[in-house]
Amino acid sequence: MAEPYHHVRFRLNGPLDLLRTKTMLSGSFRVTVRKAPHDPDGPVFQLMEKGEIKVEADTLSALLTPNQAVLFQKQAKPFTRLDLALRSEVAHLYEKMGTYRSAPIPEPSFEVEK
Repeated sequence: MAEPYHHVRFRLNGPLDLLRTKTMLSGSFRVTVRKAPHDPDGPVFQLMEKGEIKVEADTLSALLTPNQAVLFQKQAKPFTRLDLALRSEVAHLYEKMGTYRSAPIPEPSFEVEK
């Protein structure tokens, strides 16, 4: 495994509710809010409309916004069971592998821990 895993997925059936997703994923993964849900000097937005949460497993992390997910590793390592569970959850929440009318972005290969 030469390169760390990096893959982008999209959600086209409406924005993801990040507050609900944060609550749902907190039982299995480390979840933190990365951007404030609103700007105190500007209009107030709900977290589901604007914001980002970071979800971490063992070696795999994901940055989730309402319409896009970025799965990544800092160092190339085999996926653990928890990493595979995070990958599966993100694939379920973000069903598309490309933006509207674009060709799918191929998922990179990865190794699984033995």
